[in-house]
Amino acid sequence: MPDNFAIAEAARRLQQSAIEYDAPRGVPLTIVESAIVARGGDRWLQLQTDRGGVAVLIEGHSASIQEAGQEHFARLIDACGIIDEVNDSSDLHGKSFIISRDTFAARPEEQAA
Repeated sequence: MPDNFAIAEAARRLQQSAIEYDAPRGVPLTIVESAIVARGGDRWLQLQTDRGGVAVLIEGHSASIQEAGQEHFARLIDACGIIDEVNDSSDLHGKSFIISRDTFAARPEEQAA
């Protein structure tokens, strides 16, 4: 079985992306586990959802890619409906979102509310 995160990391390095996922787009995803992990001098928020993995660059060696990661993280927090500050990655457990246009969005029924 292929290591999807390794494949995504190789693709990200080529594209200089600040988000990785091996979860389906356009369907509700619920966060079940999370961790902050170090990779090559960068720090990533790694999420395991009920349908696959997602990772967002939190701190990077490049200012521009770190800024892109912070934008994705802000979209994730908004999509999950979190109004307060996130103090720990476990604050995201049980929250749901979708992946749309290679970033995060609220679930359709939550966008209508």
